[in-house]
Amino acid sequence: MKNAFLLLIALATCSQALYAQHVNWRPANTARHLVSADLRADFGICYGLSYGYSLGAKMPVVLGGEFSSPVGKDLLDDWRLNLNGQTEIWGTEHLSLNVKGGVNVKRYQSSFAHMTQLGAGLSATLGYYRKAWGLGLAAGIDESLATQINNLELKSSYPGIQNGWYKGTGGNLSFALKSQYSFGDFTIFLNLGKIYGQNFTDSPTLPFAMEWSLQRRF
Repeated sequence: MKNAFLLLIALATCSQALYAQHVNWRPANTARHLVSADLRADFGICYGLSYGYSLGAKMPVVLGGEFSSPVGKDLLDDWRLNLNGQTEIWGTEHLSLNVKGGVNVKRYQSSFAHMTQLGAGLSATLGYYRKAWGLGLAAGIDESLATQINNLELKSSYPGIQNGWYKGTGGNLSFALKSQYSFGDFTIFLNLGKIYGQNFTDSPTLPFAMEWSLQRRF
């Protein structure tokens, strides 16, 4: 029963390993603030808003956060908050290797149970970038650390069911092709990828994951 609950929360919320605040390092070197709106399809159809703060060209680090929620009748019943940091650990004029790590909180509510999940994610992107456009390959992992379950209607069918915290049972692996196009102070990002269960034996998402994001730098 515990594994079923953890699978349910994974299906009901959005992935974070590859998707959050994006950075186009080349034109972003002179910008300190990165504000983005995005729409994605992975575990479902989700929308999100994110903000990132760049520490400057001499220290290629961006700290940020993102809030996202599945599209539905009650937009704030299920949501995810992600806090992350990323840096360019290697780069040339046009090549860049970016590493991003973050922690997240996911909330899922229904008449059967309310669940709060704590997790963490790590990803790396290797790309080729010009001033106006770029292409990259990314890989990441999104790991569940612990989930708090507060059972509601399920208690009538399973009187002995227990509320409380449960240890995480695994995570997801993500792979994506990332593209971007910049004009003025704006950048459009389009990512196409695939998400697998950590053991590669299942893919609890749509056949392919996709994200579109519009970012303004200032």
